[in-house]
Amino acid sequence: MNSKVSVIMAAYNAAKYIESSIDSILQQTYTDWELLITDDCSTDNTREIIEQYVAKDERIKLFRLSENGGPAVARNHSIDQATGRYIAICDSDDRWLPHKLQRQLDYMRLHNAPVCYSSHIECAEDYRLLRVIIAPHKTSAAKMIFNDYVPFSTLIYDTQNIPKLHLPVMRNREDYGFKMLLLQHTQHAVGIIEPLVYYTVHRGSLSHNKLKLVKYNVAVYRDILHYNFLKAWAIFLLIFMPCYFYKKIIYRLSNNM
Repeated sequence: MNSKVSVIMAAYNAAKYIESSIDSILQQTYTDWELLITDDCSTDNTREIIEQYVAKDERIKLFRLSENGGPAVARNHSIDQATGRYIAICDSDDRWLPHKLQRQLDYMRLHNAPVCYSSHIECAEDYRLLRVIIAPHKTSAAKMIFNDYVPFSTLIYDTQNIPKLHLPVMRNREDYGFKMLLLQHTQHAVGIIEPLVYYTVHRGSLSHNKLKLVKYNVAVYRDILHYNFLKAWAIFLLIFMPCYFYKKIIYRLSNNM
């Protein structure tokens, strides 16, 4: 029975973090995995770093795009190479705790769930711990309209229950669009309260400031969920944004306590 996990990673100028990210996968207590890294035409020494790991462990495979296509294209290329039953995502600047895969696979089998995610620990660029973000016990496509509850590097799903999917080709929020596509194939995904991932927060990056991602959020509502123009903007302005500001207020209050 195939129980292999295909770990999907895209890399672009990730030399600063990718060693720690790959090391965290090598340290997994669950060992039946393959790591599929697609380099999106990095201009630093990202590729050379990955090649050193490829030479040491046959479970790690490196692919390189002929031109820069963005994170969705790079991840989709890795997904196309996947041979495992389970698909898991790990961004090249995030790190997994050693029992991450084993804990999630056990939880999925226990609850007969095709999609699983977890709480995570936010870290600064210097790996300083910032806060713990607690995952909800369950989420669904309907709930994800209010808020993105599933950090990408915590996500794993079973391709025996849900077909292998591609990310929508967008320069930003492609991960949110992918999760919405995924959740359309199941009633809900299950969340593990225990933090299993260190998530790196990059100050000043586009993805850090959700207010700069307006058009991409609306594009998810229109292109993925097929809402009309008015409904897409109404959902964004009246539901997503109030939830976003509520989260910001709660985070600031908790940091000042």
